[in-house]
This record gives sequence, C-alpha cells and structure tokens, in this order.
Amino acid sequence: MKTAVILQCRLSSTRLPGKALIPLGKKTVFEHVLSSMKKVHADEYCVATDGESFSKLKPYADKYGYKLFKGSLNDVLDRYLGAIKMCGADVVVRGTCDNPFLFYEAAQKTLDEFLLLNQKEKTDYFTHTGLPHGSGVEVFLASSLIKAASLTSDLYDHEHVGPALYNHADVFNCVFKKAPDEFYFPELRTTVDTLKDLRRVQNAFYELKALAGSNEGPFSASQIISAFKKEKVSHPFIFFPCIKEGHGTGHLRRCLSLAASTGGHIFIDRNSTYKKLQNLDELIAQSLNEGLKKEQIRTDFSSLEEYETIFTDLFKAPRALRKKLYGFNVVSLDEGSVDKNFASYRIDILPPLKIRSNIQAPFLIPLPENRRSFDSSDKIEKVLICIGGEDKNCVGKKLFPLFKENGFDVTLVSSSNPVENLREKLFNYDLVVTHFGFTAYEAKAAGCRVLLAETSPLHKKLSVKNGFAVLEKKNFSHKGIKKVLSEFLQFDVTSGAAQSAELNAGPTGDSASSNGVSAAFASNGEAPAKTKSLEDAVLELATSKKHPCPVCASLSGKIVSRVKDRTFKKCAGCGMTYISFSVSEKKDIYNHDYFFEGYKKQYGKTYLDDFESIKVQGLRRVKNIQEILRIKNNIKNNGAAPSVLDIGCAMGAFLSAARDKGFDCYGTDIFDGAVDYVKKEIGIKACVSVFPDFNPHSSFGLNEFDAVSLWYVIEHFEDLRPVLKKLSSLVKKGGVLCFSTPSASGVSARFNRKTFFEQSPSDHFTLWKPHNAGRILKPYGFRVKKIVSTGIHPERIKLFKNVKSGTFAFKVLNFFLRLCKMGDTFEIYLRRIK
Repeated sequence: MKTAVILQCRLSSTRLPGKALIPLGKKTVFEHVLSSMKKVHADEYCVATDGESFSKLKPYADKYGYKLFKGSLNDVLDRYLGAIKMCGADVVVRGTCDNPFLFYEAAQKTLDEFLLLNQKEKTDYFTHTGLPHGSGVEVFLASSLIKAASLTSDLYDHEHVGPALYNHADVFNCVFKKAPDEFYFPELRTTVDTLKDLRRVQNAFYELKALAGSNEGPFSASQIISAFKKEKVSHPFIFFPCIKEGHGTGHLRRCLSLAASTGGHIFIDRNSTYKKLQNLDELIAQSLNEGLKKEQIRTDFSSLEEYETIFTDLFKAPRALRKKLYGFNVVSLDEGSVDKNFASYRIDILPPLKIRSNIQAPFLIPLPENRRSFDSSDKIEKVLICIGGEDKNCVGKKLFPLFKENGFDVTLVSSSNPVENLREKLFNYDLVVTHFGFTAYEAKAAGCRVLLAETSPLHKKLSVKNGFAVLEKKNFSHKGIKKVLSEFLQFDVTSGAAQSAELNAGPTGDSASSNGVSAAFASNGEAPAKTKSLEDAVLELATSKKHPCPVCASLSGKIVSRVKDRTFKKCAGCGMTYISFSVSEKKDIYNHDYFFEGYKKQYGKTYLDDFESIKVQGLRRVKNIQEILRIKNNIKNNGAAPSVLDIGCAMGAFLSAARDKGFDCYGTDIFDGAVDYVKKEIGIKACVSVFPDFNPHSSFGLNEFDAVSLWYVIEHFEDLRPVLKKLSSLVKKGGVLCFSTPSASGVSARFNRKTFFEQSPSDHFTLWKPHNAGRILKPYGFRVKKIVSTGIHPERIKLFKNVKSGTFAFKVLNFFLRLCKMGDTFEIYLRRIK
C-alpha cells in the first residue's frame, strides 16, 4: 500500500496568527515539522493548506520536498480528501504544523504497528495515546476516511478529521493503544496554540540546542522530553526586580542571579518615568557575562499571560503595578507593601517587622563557605564597610574616615570600588559594618563581628528586632564610633547566638526539618549538611498553582490566611473560604493503606476495626434523612423502599446502616478495593467512579435517588460547579442531599486560627461555614432543613483548656458550642425544592 505523510497547515489561526512561520532558531516552526516528519518512511510527503496560505508556504514545502495541496480553509476533512487524491495514497500519516516537536520515532512506530495490524484484520484508524500534547500522529486508511466523509455532516468531524472515524466506532475499527514507556508523558505539552505555548516551546528549543550542540533538529524524543521536563520550560516564569533609584541594587542583583541560575525571564521596566539605578546597564552587562542570556531579558509588559508565575522583588510594589498584576500567580520576595491581598504567595527571606508572609525563610540566605572561628577575645583590626551597591546617602563615605581615625585598617566597598565575590572574602575581616540585609547575615555566618549602620528608621528597627548591634546616626563621629565600639564588644558576645537562632528557626519553627530543609547555619557557625537554596525554592514555586473560587470561579476576595505551602482566600462573591494558592498538590493516595495503616495511625485502629462505631454515626444520620423525607416504618408513602446513593462510600458503614433502616442502597467510590468489599462482603450495589463523571443509569439502572450523601467528600473537589450541578440532577424533587465537612467557623478556626489553617489537609480545597452553605446551594435547587454541629471540643479554647471532660462546666460549654454551631465539623441536610 502506498503511504503518504500529509500535514495540515493554515496561517489564519485566531489565537496565534501565522504561528507556523514564527522563527524557532534559524528555522520556522513549519520547517521543524517538515524536517522531523521527513524522517518517517513514506512514499509521498504532502502539506494540505488553504488558498490564502498557499503562496507563503510553497517555498518551504519545495525546500523540504513536500507537495502542496490547496483546499478548503475550514473544511479540513475535505482538504485531506483532495490531498489523498493528489498523492494517490492508501495509508495516511496525519500530523499538524503547529507541533514543532513531533516524535518522529513514535510516528514511525505508529505507522509500523498500523501496517502490522492490517495484516491480521482490517484496521481503519490507529494512534498511540499518552504522548505529550503535540508530539503524536494518527494513521488511517485513505479509503476509510473517504467513506467517513460521505457518512458525516458534523462540523466537528469536518474540522478535526480524526473524529470522522473514531466517533463512529459502529462503522470503523479504530484502535487506541497506550504509547510505549519511552514516549508516554501525557502531562507534557509541546504544541504551539497560544502565546504561553510559544514561550514554552522557545524555552525548550534553547535547552535542546544546549543538549545537541549547534544542531537545530530534528531532535530525538528523549531530548525533547528531557527539555520539557525542566520547570523553566514546562512552567514559564519571570522576575520583576526593583530598579528604582534609592532602593538599593540588591533586588536587581538577586533577580539577575536567579534568572541566570534558573532559566527564568527577567523584566526590565525601561519605560517607567521614575529615576532608575545609575549602574543599571552595568549590572545587566555583568550578568550577561556571567551566564544570563539576552533572550531572557524582557522589556515588554503586554504579554504576561504567557507566564504561569511572576516573581516580584520590588522592595514595595506600587499600587498601579499591583493592580496590573491582579489575577496573575504572583510570588513576592521581601515585599514591603501593607496590601495583604497582593501576591498569591509571599516569602520574607529577611525577617520583617510584621509577619504578612506565607513563610519566613532566612535559611534561604546564601551563606559563605569560607568561615573563621569566632573568638570574643580577638582584637578588631581589619574593618570592612559595605552599605550596599547604591548607598544614596553616602553613609559608607561618612564612616570610612571615622573608623580610619580610630586606627583601624578599613576597606570601603562601593559602586566605584566593588569587591568581586564579596561573600567569600568576608572572613578576612574582624568587623563588618553594613546595613540590615544579606551581608549582615553572611558576615555573621563567616564568623565576623557585625555592626549595622542606621541608614533609615526602618533599618534601625529591623536591626534591633533581629539582635544586631546598631551604629545610630547620632554616633556618626570620631567619639561616637569609639563609644559604640566599647559597648559593642560586650554586646556582640551575647548577641551572636540570638542571631543564629533566628536563622535556625526555619519557616515555622520545627517545620523546616519536616520540609527537608536544614537550618542555614548552626549557632557555632558551622556549615549545615544540607541547605535548600533560593534557586530550589523558585523552581518549586514555579510549579505552583493559583486557584479560582471552586463555587463561582471568581478571583476576587480577601486573603484570610497564609501558611507555608498554601494561601487561603474568602471569596467576595459567594463567601466560600478556599485554597487560592498551593505550592504542591500532593494528595493522599486513596488505597488499601489509607483504610488500614494510615487510618490506624490517625485513629488507633483500622477502618474495619472502627466499622461498627462509624455505623452508629450512620444510623443517626439515616434518622435525620427519614425525618426530612417523612418516612415511617422504613417505607415511603407509596409503599416503596426509599433509595440512597452514598458518594465516596468507603467500605460501606453508612450504607450498612441505611439498609438496616429499609433503604435501597447504592454506593460509589474511587478505590476499587473498597467497592469490592461493599459488594462482596456487605452485599450492597456499588461501582468504581470518579465523581461527577458518573452515570447512575448505566451503573444501577436509576436516574434519581431519594437521598444522596457525601460524608467528608465535598471538600476534596477543586471545582464544585459540575459537582453541585450533578448532585442537583441526582436528587429527586423533595429528596435529600446531605454531607459532612470540616467547619471554617468552629472552635479551632475561631480560637486557634493559625494552627487550623496549617493543619487543614492540602486536598481540602473548600472550607465550609454552616451559616453560608444554604446560600451556596440555593441556586442548585436546595434548601437547608437541618444543620448538626459535630466535633465539639471546648478544650481547644485556650481559656478553658483545663476544664475536665464530664464536669458541669464542660457540659455547659459543650451545650453552648453546639447551640452556636461551633463544632469543628458539621453535617447539613437539604431538601431539593426545584
């Protein structure tokens, strides 16, 4: 059979016009596709295009030995039929020209397997599944596509070609096979459909060139996968540094260094009217010599949609910029703005006066490897003065002669007298005079005495708060220096440990060790065994995710809590408290261990050991359902047994209780082991299903139920809209929807707020409040009938922590908290009214 590679291409894309001819190195995207697919063994090579694109594409098609067919603009299926006729093809390998990183090895394997299948039986269509989006091809019989075209008038079939075959499986034999492991990376995206895709592909190309030397492709599948797995490629990000005069050069230096080491882009705002750093170009040129690439520097502010994360290091983000960045996934470093809602995630590397961040991370300060042994009896002879790269008020120049007059060997670091790799040379000095910043901590780690000059009232307060000796402005004199140093020698002996302890504390006390992060340095000044770098943190945060409200998809609202790996927001529209930002989305593995070893660790016994006590709770819940349904003698008014569907049924404790009360029971769960137990051991109908992708009729022969329950399930859905819509369709009119969930207005949330949010599981996307649940569920046709406050813990109120259980005072507190619905969990029962 005659084989043809037929690629489709048009230049009138609405999202990214002319994308096929966008340069990617020395070639266009179109050329990369042509050269890659030319490595597939075929008899003919052809591009199917439209009339407007024909003349622009023809020079490239001729160059790479492809025929060019001109056909319909929008009816791609008809265009393929014309190309098939022109080539006289029997077998077609189909690819698209917005995929510059097609796996030619996988394409050849797909063709070979298709031909092998047709030796055994007629196969109309074949493809491998699970390749990166944009790296796979389809293979089909030309005669089958011609037949499919005559059978369908569906616009989707005519636009996308393949569906004309595989959406009509009753007519055509279509085979979808999981790709071999070396090609199976469904989480990756290699196509060019949007501006963000283009930035991702460009970043990947630079990586590929580094892997393959001067070669510009075609690249092998393993090379492409290696490039796209890198965070800077799969999750494009950009740095926004402060370049405003008067705020120092540290912000710019840090971002330039991070961009060079992580591969992220950096935005240099040359169009702003404020006065910029005098040595801006000099610092950029220095970074370009040290590894930063020109293509990493951006001066255009209009296309931020191509980035998944924006890192700001702005000293204090101005209001206008905060407004422009609203809606983006923003991670701020040492942000001085009092705007609590700016930035999805905030890191304070230098300890602030007031904590407004997700994490305090002085352990991320890059510390010197060269260190000296600190001895409080050592004389001060060599002094280093370093007041930053800008020193607008010339503090360094004022202090230099004063220390000189006191007989010290003084070195002044300034923009005109820089010291290369200063961090590793600090240990040579007995005393380092600087301002509050990285150098202060670096010098302390190097074993030097540290004295901080007052450069502003803020810096003075920060210095004092963090245990440093301060040289105040009033002492900027010969006598003042002498006086301060005599006091400082005694002060320094007692302050060193305090500063080290500050660095050792980590993100939230002991949480540093649980995060796999060691302290920046020990109190004796020794280097740690492992230190997590700021570069590591950036690459981890680059894969973070900003979440809209799960109920109404709004981004507006107030941030209510920040913890080390998440940010919580209260939606301005519907009032739901939810995770608006997460560093990682590692969810509990819901398997055998969850019900046995994991359950035992939390409750002291396995789920099955606890089955009967869970069932007792189930009996109480069933009674509440019966009251709302007005069921007597376990049957409905019409004499039929009421039906109940339990979503996330686990091993069936609630269903067992409902059956004992006369209900016709059904269950769904994502764990097949739990479903098997419910069916075989309890004898109740159940199916494996990921809600809301659940068809009750195909599973149980029913469309609606008298009651639907979700016990500690509803908080696990990242998007509640399809969930609530599905629940509304499952509950009969007059029927009951009921669920339980942790409460965001219980004792723990009210009186131990920080711990409550820290301990909230990372896969609890929503935190419900009893008084707000009815408002959220009303649009879906539900009205609240009953709320039961559960998880009552008076002892969690600090004022009453010593009140013993069983006492009169404890009982009064318990009654009051239940009456005010202040349990740490609650159950809600709703009737579907329309």
